Amino acid sequence: MDAYGQTLQQSLSSHRKMAVDGESRGSAFRIKNCAFDLLSSWEHLIMEDDDDDDDNVVRDPMADDAGDDDYEWLDLMQRDLRLKSTFLYCDFNQMISAAPHDDQSKSLTQLANKLLSSIQELDTASSSGCIHLIQDRYNDVAIILKEVVALMP
Repeated sequence: MDAYGQTLQQSLSSHRKMAVDGESRGSAFRIKNCAFDLLSSWEHLIMEDDDDDDDNVVRDPMADDAGDDDYEWLDLMQRDLRLKSTFLYCDFNQMISAAPHDDQSKSLTQLANKLLSSIQELDTASSSGCIHLIQDRYNDVAIILKEVVALMP
């Protein structure tokens, strides 16, 4: 291969590496943003609903006596949670794939599994409608989200 070919190959290799680095930075940025969004939106609603200690259960929206406000916020939050968990899954997958070392890949995989598992538990708790269970699962998720925020570049 001549000098021009080698220079071109090095340039392409450098561009590929920069693209992977850029994608990883973009994934880290989105992960951090999703974490902040989940922390702020759920914390606000959990704290707000904590003041209402009348029955500690969100009523079934199909029941005749259920008001729209009783269930609407929870339904919206569940949809948001599911959407953000999909983004988190994709972005963690990107970062794990681009990790330069096996130990980084393993630690990211463990963190992602822990976070996504706790988010799934929060979603399940949200489906039950029990405010105390939702608050408990949210607190578990919040601890992991804070860890994620601290670890992301």
